Amino acid sequence: MSEVVLSETLQRGDSGFDVQRVQEWLTLGGYGLVIDGQFGSATQLAVTKYQSTVNAAADGVVTPALFDLLVAPMKAAIASIDPAGYSLGGLAVAYARQHLTQRAREVGGNNRGPWVRLYMGGNEGAEWPWCAGFVCFCLEQAAQSLHVPLPIQASYSCSRLGENARAAGLLINGDDTKKRAQLLKQGGSLFLVRGTTEEWEHTGLVQAVESDAFTTIEGNSDTTGSRDAYEVCSNTRGWTDGKGIARDFILIA
Repeated sequence: MSEVVLSETLQRGDSGFDVQRVQEWLTLGGYGLVIDGQFGSATQLAVTKYQSTVNAAADGVVTPALFDLLVAPMKAAIASIDPAGYSLGGLAVAYARQHLTQRAREVGGNNRGPWVRLYMGGNEGAEWPWCAGFVCFCLEQAAQSLHVPLPIQASYSCSRLGENARAAGLLINGDDTKKRAQLLKQGGSLFLVRGTTEEWEHTGLVQAVESDAFTTIEGNSDTTGSRDAYEVCSNTRGWTDGKGIARDFILIA
């Protein structure tokens, strides 16, 4: 994947998207920088500080090998999992946990950064909320590992994802408690949050189910359950929201 590859060495005086990528990963690593694509003195200093932590020569130069160390979290998140014994949904949750463990999150602005581009096919920016992209990415990882097709067409849109599930006969209306009980059998399905201006406005993976609540892994959220936050996180949600509006679900076997 291009997000984890640097093709040339970068140093002070360079500029462009690859410099931006270095700045993003340094910032994600705690070396806060202005992400402007300009390799100036601040970026050079941050690089030398990072080099000293990985026992590399502190020369302020970013080689492809050094970049490989910077992107280690993403490489760990996309690493293959042995699919033996997993269902599609169960394996999607296992992949989602890898992303959660590696603290996938935005950097450089709303819906921006390498993690967002990974989930959204290279797209980023305010107009690209990425919760649907995240769950579809995890499902696609699982499907590829199991060598099976996706049960629904992937989408970056929550509403389109719900409509695709409806067309495939896999959408469960949250008001239907009998059908909802199918989710008690296993995790790995998707939840959908009903919106006001569109049919669904947020989605995530159901990690585990209890009788009156379920735990999730979801992107573009935070521990408040926001639909437009900044990270991959785990939350606990009820079958309905605070206004009594039911969640809907996409059943993934």
